[in-house]
Amino acid sequence: IILILIMASISSLKLVVAETEQTANRAQGARARIMANMGIAIAANPAIYMDDPLLKHELDDEGYEVKFSSEAAKFNINYLILSKDDELLRNIFMEWGMAYDQANNLIACLQDWVDDNDETTPGGAEIYDYEGMGYKNFPFNRPFYSLSELTYVKGWKQVEELFPEWRSWFTIWSRGKLDLNEAEPKLLAMACNMEEEYVRRIRDEVAGYDGILGTSDDAKKNNLDDVLVSLGIP
Repeated sequence: IILILIMASISSLKLVVAETEQTANRAQGARARIMANMGIAIAANPAIYMDDPLLKHELDDEGYEVKFSSEAAKFNINYLILSKDDELLRNIFMEWGMAYDQANNLIACLQDWVDDNDETTPGGAEIYDYEGMGYKNFPFNRPFYSLSELTYVKGWKQVEELFPEWRSWFTIWSRGKLDLNEAEPKLLAMACNMEEEYVRRIRDEVAGYDGILGTSDDAKKNNLDDVLVSLGIP
């Protein structure tokens, strides 16, 4: 009986400890959300600039830090499809591990998704193909309104398997062209069809002396000639 009582007491103690930790975690999670919302509220103010000291706050082991980034630092998927930049799209998909023919078929499916007709592009997919897969009302025959719509395109499942971080490369919220001052070197290298090590010098020059983007010593490129000089391209 004594042994049973001891075991019951230990179990009760462990339960109390677990509930205490769970309560503490919920409280910390609530504080984290409050800090995040504070940072978002401050960053949304149009009077705030990229290097404003208010974008970073620390007090008693909690706080927030806000970093701005341009949507133009990523490829606009609608722009690439509508401008029929198949070579760049193909290179992107093949960089992620897709075979040449599979990349071409996926590009055809993307083109069929955004065009305004029901004529199937070779390798693509139109309404009859999607109905055979059990989907109705696909494709939408318009540009993508969100990146989530890409997941409905035939063949996109392979992209998610090969490169789950694909959303970090694409956007729909830019004017179309890639921002050379904001884009990651790996995206610039893909756009310029160059080795990343050669393109990285652009990021180093833009970041300035401190090597950090978004600070007062940034030296942004304002015209294409400066970029060509940095890349060593005539």
